[in-house]
Formats: sequence, C-alpha cells, structure tokens
Amino acid sequence: MAPSASDINAAVTRINSFFHFANDAKFTLCGMSYINDSRFYNITSYETRQIDFYNAYHKNNAINIYITETTLRDFAQYPTGDYTSPSVFMHSLSYDLDFKVLAHELGHTFGLSHTFNDEGRESERVVRDDPFSQKPNPPNWGTAADRMKETAADHPLCSPVLINCNIPPCTVVDDNGDLYNPDKTNLMSYWTCFDRFVSEQQRKMDDQLDTRLSYLINANCTENTGGLGVLERVPVCADGNDTKIKVKNASVNILNSNNNLICTPISDLSGYFTSCNLPKNTPIILNPVFNSNPKNGVTTFDIALISSHNLGIQPLTEPFTLLAADVDNSGEIDALDMLYIRRLILNQISSFPNGVNSWRFVPQYFLQQPSFLNSFNQDPFNASYQGYCYNPSSCSSYMDKVTLDLNTQDGGSLWAWTFRPFKVGDVNCSYNLNAMSAQPVIDILQDYSTAQTLSARMASDRYKLHTSRNIAFRNADEKTIILKAKSIGHITAMQLGMGFLKSKLSIKDIEKGDFNTSNDVFDFSKEDRGELRALWFNKRGQTKEISNGTILLKAKVKANANIDDILNVLNLDDNILKNEFYDASGNLIPMDLEWELAENSSSIVNNLTVNAFPNPFKNGVTFEVNSPINGLATISISNIVTGQNMTFSRQLIQGVNSIVINNTVNLSQGMLTYSVAVGGQVINGSITKSR
Repeated sequence: MAPSASDINAAVTRINSFFHFANDAKFTLCGMSYINDSRFYNITSYETRQIDFYNAYHKNNAINIYITETTLRDFAQYPTGDYTSPSVFMHSLSYDLDFKVLAHELGHTFGLSHTFNDEGRESERVVRDDPFSQKPNPPNWGTAADRMKETAADHPLCSPVLINCNIPPCTVVDDNGDLYNPDKTNLMSYWTCFDRFVSEQQRKMDDQLDTRLSYLINANCTENTGGLGVLERVPVCADGNDTKIKVKNASVNILNSNNNLICTPISDLSGYFTSCNLPKNTPIILNPVFNSNPKNGVTTFDIALISSHNLGIQPLTEPFTLLAADVDNSGEIDALDMLYIRRLILNQISSFPNGVNSWRFVPQYFLQQPSFLNSFNQDPFNASYQGYCYNPSSCSSYMDKVTLDLNTQDGGSLWAWTFRPFKVGDVNCSYNLNAMSAQPVIDILQDYSTAQTLSARMASDRYKLHTSRNIAFRNADEKTIILKAKSIGHITAMQLGMGFLKSKLSIKDIEKGDFNTSNDVFDFSKEDRGELRALWFNKRGQTKEISNGTILLKAKVKANANIDDILNVLNLDDNILKNEFYDASGNLIPMDLEWELAENSSSIVNNLTVNAFPNPFKNGVTFEVNSPINGLATISISNIVTGQNMTFSRQLIQGVNSIVINNTVNLSQGMLTYSVAVGGQVINGSITKSR
C-alpha cells in the first residue's frame, strides 16, 4: 500500500535525525501526489523516458521523491538541464527499511558518492597517511571512491547490496595487499546497519546546500499535494466487452473548500488527469465536467425502455442505468425524461434541460463506503454521502462532486480521485467512445443524386431506400408519398433521418402510417436547413410486426423545381439521425425501405394527436396536443365510477401545444378517462390519478 501523509511525515522526522545541517536546517514535507501512468511503470535511471517523466511530474524548488511499486532499483538523479531540483526514485521494498535507504539517496542529491569505488573511479587504498615509502602504491583517497579521507576505504566486494552486518570481516585486499575494513555504519555504504554521516560528508552537504541547492532554504512549499485520478469504469451493460470506459478530454474542476477554482486539468486519452498546486491544510473539491455530443448513444429505443420502466412492465434495476434515464435531474424517472429525449433526437433541443451535462460521474470514493454502496445499489436516487445527494432541491448532485482531505491516506489515493462515468440518456449503453467530441453541423446538404452512399449502412445492406417506380415532379406539383417497409420483422422502436434539398422540395405535412394503437408514439420534425427526423416506439415495450408493405409514414410534399426522381432530393442520411430499427432487446434489424406514390395524391388529413403525462399523476397533468388547425380545444376529464367530470377550454395554434391542468385536486383517485376535441376531431384516452 502506498504511504500516507502521516507515514511520510514520520519518515521526514526520522531522516532529520541523520542530517545535521548548519543553522539547524531540516527537511519538511511539501506535498504528495499519486501517479498511475503506464508509460513509466518500469523506468530506470538510464532510460531516455526520464525526460518525459520529468516533463509530466517533476516539481522545481523541492527534492522530488518517487516511491514505486515496480521492481525499479533505488537511485538518485542530480539536477540537469531545465530541472533544477534533484530527484530520488525508490522501490517500495526499500521504503520499509527505516528510511535509511531514503537517507542514503538523499545523500546523493547533496553530492555524496558511495564509500566504495563506482562510476569508473579507481579503487581506494586502505592506507590513508602520506608518505608511505614502504608501500609500492601511494595513498589515493583524494581521487578514488568518494574522495574523502574521513570515510574508511571500501570496496564493492566488501559492501554488496544490503548485506547483513553480522558477517565475517572482509577478505578483499587492495593493490598494496592490505585488507579492507569498511565502516559498516556509514549511510553511503551498502550495509543494513548504516545510520550516520561522518563530519566530512556533512560539511560537503552543507556546502551544497549553501551553493547549488540554496533555493531549498525557505522555499515556497505550495507544490502538488494532490493526486492523480482516472475517469473510468467497467461497462455494466451486456455488450460482451470487459474493457474499461475511459473518458478523454473531460475537464476536472479542482476547487478549494470555499468553492473557488484552483485549476482545471484535462483527462488524457486513457482518462487520466493530474492535480496542480493545491493547498496543504484545507479540503478540496473535485468536479469532473464533460458536455460534448449529448446525442451520443441516445436513441428511440432508450425512450421505449424508459416507458416500459415507468409502466412497471420491465423496470430498470442497475443503478447507473437508472441515473442515465433521469435526463432532467429531477430525482425520478418520469414522462418528462421521455419527452426531453424525444425532443433531443428530433433536434428540437440541443442539450439536456436544467444544465445537465452529456456525461456524469459518480465518485469512486463514495462507492468505497459500504453504507453508501448498499444504499446506491438499492436506490441511487436516495443515496447520500458528505452532504451530497441526488435531490437537487436539498443538496448538490453527489454524482458530480467529492470532497477530499489530502492529509489522509484515502484523500491522496488513486481510487479517491477516480470517478465512474455514465452517458446521460443512454439507457442501453450504446454510446460510441470514438465520438466523444461534438459532431460537426452540416450546413450545406449534399446532392443526393451524386452522393456515394445514401446511408452509412448502405455498404452492408442494413438499410437502403428506393422507389417502387420512378417518382417525378413538375415544378409546383403537390403529391403524397408513402414510405413502406419491404422487409419482415418485429420492432419495438425506430428512428429515421432524411435530408431533403429545400431548394427543390418542401415537406408540407407528415403523419404516421400503420401505427395506431393507444400505446404507439409517433413524432417528427423538419428543419429549415432541409432535415427530416421521425421516430416511433411502443410505450409498453411491445413489438410491432413489420411486413412487406407496412406503411411507416406519409408525407405531403411540394416540388420547388422539376424533379426527375424523388430519391435525388430526399433520402436517408445517418449524419442527420441514424436510421435504425430495434427489436425488443435493442438489437438492430435490417430493413429495406421504399417510397411509393399514394393512389390519391391529394392533401393529407392532418390528424389530431394527444399525449397526456405524467401518468400516473398527482396534482397536475399536461396534455401535449398536436393540433391540425388554429382553433378552440375542449378537454374533459371524467371518473366513470364517481361520475365526477371537469371540462376545460383552451385556444390552440396549429402544431404542438402544451396544456397544463393544475386544479385537479377534487378529482377522485383511480382510473380516469379524458377526451380532447378540436375542429371536429376527438381523441379519447385514459390516465390514472395516484395518491
């Protein structure tokens, strides 16, 4: 396990007992970071990758100490180039040796060498005094080994790495034939019993501190005291892929306890992000933010799943899936979530409501707490920790923030800085990790007569569109065309995206085809820049049998120029909306489509449509009325058991109207019926009032 701040402070106290700097200078802990970067798992003192490591993590004006969990050997790195501060790399096994190994490596940063000869130096001779005419070779302590007279002559064979002190005396002799008798207590040897520096070593370290390392005296100790985290999790959806989701290019706002922004690191290709210069003695707040391409993974099938959940037919159970379905951050899954997703797919809105970002994040720190995890798995909407909860009316959303105390081991650990992301609105986890950035807006539509592909799936024959016979128009012609299926299958939801050249074609009216049960929802939008979007789903999750000739939609169109073939100016375009048909499990179904000219190509009767929500409701109900005309609507709500009846009148405009009925407190609970009448058309339906 990595050391905590208290562990490191204890180490600093112990190390200070070995060093005796002038003016009573002492080491102090300036901060901690936790690094998890696969690029440097096995870095050694001889690798050119070190410069990349320093670029990413090195801090100036402090001695950088890196403790690794790999098999890395211990070594010290002197200041070089742009890196004016020394570094010490230690293997975690060495970390447990009463910090004597750390003191040894720190000695290197202050200019000390090993007591034995290394780095290409000559072997030091045992005899120290001069002259020694009786010896064939003169003393050489000034040029050999550590070039210090006060440290006894040593030899690598007498000082193997971390050898026990209780071994027989060294039997190695120098080139004069004298036995080596090294000082086993010296911290710059390789013995485990080392625990001191001699006066000459301390004087050299004092000199280094006064000159080359003088900036360490009274340095501003505000370096990185935070950690490194990752935005990742293993997918919970059954997609057969165990690789982790890692969100790149996300901002991670790091704030102090007063909610003032300190810095905003960005996650890299692997989802990693690193902290910056953080305060030492105050908690910090982490808040990941990623709000790009909200439509990524959001389809009509997600609406069908939410509808089936709300009706109790097939409830969603996985906590991240439940959170993803609550796109308006209301703390519950209701008909409004379905409505917002519909509007997003149809391009009627460009983002989720109430400031909800496209990706959201649950802190791993919370998931590590057993009490929170149990509550989260049972009901994520009521789980709370650190005062963060889901209900926006009472506190901040826990899934986006965590408060950490950096002076604790937990506060600096990797998992405390890690977040578990999920894509808002994507209930079945169909997001594309390669489409994390916003898709470009297509301002100029292609000429579909020269397009290389009519649909992104054309190459695999998944979807293609043709005509039963050539459908031509003369300028100003108005005709009704019908989109039919030419394949067989059972679908729960579908969505269609088409582009049309508005300089040559106008779409006047759209109506659904052979989808006319009370549980069917059909919606569409057509935009000024020449885009048509349409969707259909079954609210109860039931499938619709599609056969050869099933009508999907009807369109009344007008030619603005002579048109040789409708397919040259109106065709499938996955860049507008992915053309997809789903079965009950969310699998894509191949489908052949065909335009056909209606037998009676006169104006389409634009039918009245009504959607009432939420269902069930408590205090108020909204009627979404798509009216074929400008006119007066009459809405009646009745309880056939008690005989209660309420009638309301509202003036409507042609198109979609939202009518909110709030004064329903006197209506009895239970099953109610309603009728909506506009211009001679009447829609009947049922709705439930709950307690």
